[in-house]
Amino acid sequence: MTAGAVAMMAAPASAASPCEAGCSLGTTSVGANGGSLDYTLDPGHELGIQFHVNAPGVITNILFYVAPTEVAQGNHKATLWLVGTGPIASQTQGVVAGVNSFSIPPTAVTPGNTYIASYGEAAAFGYNGPPDTANTTSGTLVGEKGIFGPQNTIPVTSNGNSYGVDVRFVEAPAPPVITGTVRVSSSSVAVSFTDSGTSGVSFTVTCTPVPGGPSATTGVGTGTTSPITVTGLTADVLYTCVVTATNLVGSATSAPSSPFVDVSVSGPGCSGTIVTGPTQLSAASMAFPGAVVSWAPAVVDPQSCLGGYVVTPIEGTTPLAPSFVTASHTTTHVLNLELGHTYTFTVAAVSGTTIGDPSDPVGPVTIGTPAAAAAVHAAHAGKGAIKVTFKTGNSNGSPITSFTVGCRSSNGGHAASRSGKASPITVGGLTPGKAYACVVRATNRRGIGTASSRALARS
Repeated sequence: MTAGAVAMMAAPASAASPCEAGCSLGTTSVGANGGSLDYTLDPGHELGIQFHVNAPGVITNILFYVAPTEVAQGNHKATLWLVGTGPIASQTQGVVAGVNSFSIPPTAVTPGNTYIASYGEAAAFGYNGPPDTANTTSGTLVGEKGIFGPQNTIPVTSNGNSYGVDVRFVEAPAPPVITGTVRVSSSSVAVSFTDSGTSGVSFTVTCTPVPGGPSATTGVGTGTTSPITVTGLTADVLYTCVVTATNLVGSATSAPSSPFVDVSVSGPGCSGTIVTGPTQLSAASMAFPGAVVSWAPAVVDPQSCLGGYVVTPIEGTTPLAPSFVTASHTTTHVLNLELGHTYTFTVAAVSGTTIGDPSDPVGPVTIGTPAAAAAVHAAHAGKGAIKVTFKTGNSNGSPITSFTVGCRSSNGGHAASRSGKASPITVGGLTPGKAYACVVRATNRRGIGTASSRALARS
């Protein structure tokens, strides 16, 4: 995990397609070897370019070159055809000498289909364009061949000329990839992401509080390039952000960023090093669906850059929503856990610039199991036996059905345990004269509770 003041590194992403902002085949220009400007045609031809796309998108314009002698012919009609179906869009208007761009209603085109863009030639002069455009491509827009036929019908014949016809294709944007979050102030963060840098694509960054945390505001920022600053955030709250790219075709949203915390206590310029992360972790169930997690403070150089801690519950191997705890606390209640489910917990220190590595997991803890017994005392109870007394802990909402005392030796004695309904419980079968540490665990219908502190005695 990475904090709000340091960039999060993400997997490299391929560059966005230039067709997100619109691309063309480049077949309207006069080729180096010409293409006659007064090429004689029998009147009544449809001249075009056949093409396909490798990503869904829309055609917004049909472009074609008009020779000066053609202008007097008046209005021209440009048509987009779906091969095998017929015309799917068209536009009729006047022309000028040179390249003309006819806007059509944005018309969807999809991979797997073949399309033709054409215009009608009504008189005896035309333009046969640069040579054939086979394999002309902009990545997702691929020109196949110039094509012609009778006017106002789908052209089907090719003789190697392009006829100066082109299209403008726009594809849906690719999902951005978030590459970093940098804290700007106690209520704002700059979010960086992959950005094609092309026009026609806008971005919206939305930062929301991680579920399960304190009440906090959602922040939104907009722009046309990375990074974008999101303001109005709540200090000392864990957030995660997404970036949505939008153009006239549609939208695509990034995967969420790693959680970051907007730490107000240390300021954006604090650059402390986490010397030692949280240690001596403990975790126990509570009476309502949650757990209490405690730890010894982290060491940061300088210590003033310690901004707090991120506590993460883990069920099985799945990390759940983390929570942020300010630096003045080393105990927290992790709520919204499921009764009877088992969790472990990690704690990571937050310096002024980063969220450190998580601790080793503590637990497991089964939610709703009894709290640890208190005032545990162990005493010699005869040869090979130890008597353990204790005070019952909280049942956490389900009656305690038994207690188990387990004793382990530190110098080679045989381990043993015994269960009972109440204190005291005597454990026999131990090796005489050996040193032992004994703990108590209570059981209810939800499972076995947290172990008590150790009590020492000799058997």
